[in-house]
Amino acid sequence: MFARFGCVFVLGLFSSGIFADPVLEIQTGQLVGATGVDVDGILYDVAFVEGSCVTLIAGCDGNGSFLFTQAGAVLAAQALIDQIFSLAPYTTNPSLISGCSSTVICYVITPFALVPGGVDIARVMVRALISEKVQILAAWNKNVSTGTLGKSVYAVWSLSAVPLPAAVWLFGSALVGLGLVGRRRKQFSGA
Repeated sequence: MFARFGCVFVLGLFSSGIFADPVLEIQTGQLVGATGVDVDGILYDVAFVEGSCVTLIAGCDGNGSFLFTQAGAVLAAQALIDQIFSLAPYTTNPSLISGCSSTVICYVITPFALVPGGVDIARVMVRALISEKVQILAAWNKNVSTGTLGKSVYAVWSLSAVPLPAAVWLFGSALVGLGLVGRRRKQFSGA
């Protein structure tokens, strides 16, 4: 009886790590994005895209809103460092990030506020063999295309499809186990 319940419990524990790491999206050897990036406990998808802020990000045209505040953009940039860019080979060759042609440095930009003259951004500096860091820049030109710069790319963020949390699987497994134990007790007491 306890062996079955223990087995169900252990299976529930193993399911808790299913959604832990982001899935990198690689096309023709270049990192084009990732799904399931954890930013302060919320999962996001991110794509690394060349273009101008006005053509890529809703808030840059003045008609939409930004996904992140300044604090959120800093957390998102730090999540890129911790969960994606700290992995080899990006630490040794930033040109493997889509939109970045420099083998020495790549700036990954997350805009967060429309200001006179441009947008405020949080950017990650991915530098070969040097630790990455987050910078805040004011009044970035929202009309300049990163494609002309060669070492900058926008991080275009969206909310991930919400998977069932591991706790739901664990709780469901425990309920099934308890149901089986109760059923078994009822069978033995009625016999």
